[in-house]
Amino acid sequence: MYRRGIAGLLCMSALALLAPVFACLGSDWEPDAWAGDAEKGMVYMLPGIDGQPGSLLEAYAGLRDGGVQAEIRVFNWGPYAMLNLADYVRNRAVARAIADEIVAFQDQYPEAPVDLVGYSGGGALVLLVLESLPAERSVRKAVIVQAGVSPDYDLSEALWHVEDQLVSFYCPSDWLVLGVLTELVGTVDRAHTASAGKDGFDTQRAIPDPSLADKLAQICWTPDMRSAGHQGDHDGMFEYDWNRRYVAPHLAPR
Repeated sequence: MYRRGIAGLLCMSALALLAPVFACLGSDWEPDAWAGDAEKGMVYMLPGIDGQPGSLLEAYAGLRDGGVQAEIRVFNWGPYAMLNLADYVRNRAVARAIADEIVAFQDQYPEAPVDLVGYSGGGALVLLVLESLPAERSVRKAVIVQAGVSPDYDLSEALWHVEDQLVSFYCPSDWLVLGVLTELVGTVDRAHTASAGKDGFDTQRAIPDPSLADKLAQICWTPDMRSAGHQGDHDGMFEYDWNRRYVAPHLAPR
């Protein structure tokens, strides 16, 4: 227990120190750097709590080369990693603002599909965004990658706002960030537990309505993914080739 506590504190310290670096990376990117064809839809990318838009450069390139032609928008958390994780009230407000953006886009392009993709803490925020959509609105698909949310989080409301599926990638060997860290400081939904992004969702508790069960697809990391650059850690989810081969097919036109 002592060693785990020290590891968690070291991890938190590293995130705090790296936050300004990620902020600088993100500040170099103008909105048109993520442009695409809005007539073909919109993909809203949400990075992890310590990542600005620049942290998703490789993932973005992977989606593009994987066939995603839609407009891509990227959420900017701001530089304060631990506050981004712990400020549940703010995150709910942010989710509502993103939901408003989605509604405005759908009003402008009613035939264009909207997809969400979130990494780590951004995966948890995707769920809050879905829950914030008006009752009559939905997105085509949502992909969450190693999400920092509790494994028994009730997905019912989020799933109601997904037309196709909510795809959740999880990685059992992501023990430091999604195990030690979230047990110590909590998940985005403020539960002190290993995250669903590590061990997957407990479907019996996370989906109390059996009729919604088919809307969740869980995909576990496998050693085969090493060939795409994902070594089974927390950073592997941002790799170019992994996103091109594993995430993009869920978001590209069909």
